[in-house]
Amino acid sequence: MGADARLLPLMALLLGVVTCASPQPSQEDALARSRSPHGSIAVACASCHAPEAWTPLRTDASFDHAEQTAFELSGAHERVDCRSCHLSLRFDEPHGAGGDCASCHVDVHAGRLGTVCSACHDTRSFTTSGQRDAHAGASFPLVGRHRQITCEACHGGGGAERFSALPTECMSCHAADYERAVPEHVSAGFPAQCASCHGMMSWRGARFNHTSATGYPLEGAHNRIDCESCHTPPSFALRFTPAGPRDCISCHQTDYDRVHPNLGFASDCLTCHTLETFRGARWTEHDARFPIYSGKHAGRWTSCAQCHEGTGFATVSCLNCHEHSQARMDDKHSERAGYSYTTAACLNCHPRGAKE
Repeated sequence: MGADARLLPLMALLLGVVTCASPQPSQEDALARSRSPHGSIAVACASCHAPEAWTPLRTDASFDHAEQTAFELSGAHERVDCRSCHLSLRFDEPHGAGGDCASCHVDVHAGRLGTVCSACHDTRSFTTSGQRDAHAGASFPLVGRHRQITCEACHGGGGAERFSALPTECMSCHAADYERAVPEHVSAGFPAQCASCHGMMSWRGARFNHTSATGYPLEGAHNRIDCESCHTPPSFALRFTPAGPRDCISCHQTDYDRVHPNLGFASDCLTCHTLETFRGARWTEHDARFPIYSGKHAGRWTSCAQCHEGTGFATVSCLNCHEHSQARMDDKHSERAGYSYTTAACLNCHPRGAKE
């Protein structure tokens, strides 16, 4: 018998010892090893794990968190790691098992704004516009520019996390803006109610209610000129002191002297002019001197300059419109005593502009 044959009984004996030393696991041990380490959740292993290994998890995991736990993962909750809420493998015992926000998130407002986080926040982020929508129910709805700034811009003074109630008057936040504004609001006596001139979107494009603030309505051309035309910046002191809306001469004395020197025109500009423009003046008293709104000349002229020469309107020329040749006019007036081809002679015989 060879050496290999003599070893067979010894090998058989050793195998028996090993078999006896390693008995088959009991039913209880097998059951314990087959239980899910994730607790009592009714989810098949294959929903998340692949047969090759426990990790990594399947990318197409079909676990429906809302259906299995009654807590829907939306917004930022979809992006956080499972371990952020499940501190151990026992998924049936998550951190903050109460299901409300406060069970997971510390209330930085210390209860001052209530306990329902969703009244201001949504699941996308703590800093999204949800809190601005909640502001609509407060005493100061956020509109325009106020809707675009951060909460800390207004509530940062008492600790950004507190968001205590604030006064709603503009000056409670914008006193410094009022004091350094150009034109100077303080010295000019501008109203402290910002909304009377400004909108909610920007300081620019302010509309000052001149009538209610000064008693002087800005009408016609006055509503289109720069403020500096009547006021001296930066204090916006008045350049002129009119007694009222019809006291034109207080502001327009220079215009009057340039156009109407020594002619005896009324100093009330509105007698002839409108608030829209100096052009197209209508001096109804003209007919008392020479009819131009009635008689032969009514509707036959479009500007004063057609008859008046120069800027003072003191010089009149009939020949600007009645441009007959001198020879023809001489022949026509050959039997008229005192005739000459001059404006003075025309007016001497036709003082009212009539033919005869």
